[in-house]
Amino acid sequence: PARRLEEALEIYSLVRRPPARERRCRILDKLGSSKKAIDVCTEIERDPLDEQERVFAPRFARRILRRQGLLGPEPRHRRRRRRMHVQGQTGDAVDQAVITALADQGVSSLHAENWLWLSLFGLAFWDIIFAPVPGAFEQPFQAGPLDLRGPGFRRRRSHQIETRLAEIRQGLWNKSRLLKRFDEKRGLRNRFLSWSEGSRSSLQLVLDHLGPQAMADVCDRLSRDPGRYRRGLPDLFVVRPETETGFELYEVKAPGDQLRPEQGAWLDYLNAAGIPSTILRVQWTQRSKALC
Repeated sequence: PARRLEEALEIYSLVRRPPARERRCRILDKLGSSKKAIDVCTEIERDPLDEQERVFAPRFARRILRRQGLLGPEPRHRRRRRRMHVQGQTGDAVDQAVITALADQGVSSLHAENWLWLSLFGLAFWDIIFAPVPGAFEQPFQAGPLDLRGPGFRRRRSHQIETRLAEIRQGLWNKSRLLKRFDEKRGLRNRFLSWSEGSRSSLQLVLDHLGPQAMADVCDRLSRDPGRYRRGLPDLFVVRPETETGFELYEVKAPGDQLRPEQGAWLDYLNAAGIPSTILRVQWTQRSKALC
């Protein structure tokens, strides 16, 4: 009933914490107050409190304007896609099958998904992660601060994080420096690192090809909400010396697998940042074939 919606709107108007403003927009739209809903979206765009607000506001405002005939339909979004015939069968580990097939073609690749980027972030931002922010640590054995799973992580360390991102873009956090920190910190608890066997050699291979801007772009998004953005990164890091970036990322999908929302969001972000990221659709066969 409209009365209940109005009561909810009044309550959400008293709350600053997300997703209160998003709820206000949706309720206003349901009540027929589309202009007020767009005004709240504009307010959010000027000062988003987290990444969810930042993404929601322009999208919801465009939806209202399209419904009113004030905007045309959005152009169809097409993500980068490839197909590959890989030797194997349903039930096999599809990522490893692709790595093996690429190796047969003389292409180096490794399983990356979330561990790779989280490890790079954990190494480059180690001192910031464990900075003595009030209320972040209750005991000395924590693997990370208490606010690590929300947007408050970046807000409370905004100056340090912006400074570190600038240093990364300048190339100050290069392969030598990151591997030195890896060796110094190896075995210590850090929620971003697992210290698995072979992780150092994998990081070394990646850092031979990963440019500072690409690393900064990934770390930038991760830092905005580590809890939300630690999932959904592409499965494979593929060395492509012939390309402008020197590498490509693959989100590998076996037959029947569907892209999850967080994976699609990362693919869109990475490609917008100039980091080539492709959905690789695998077809099982008796013999591996090249990409098409």
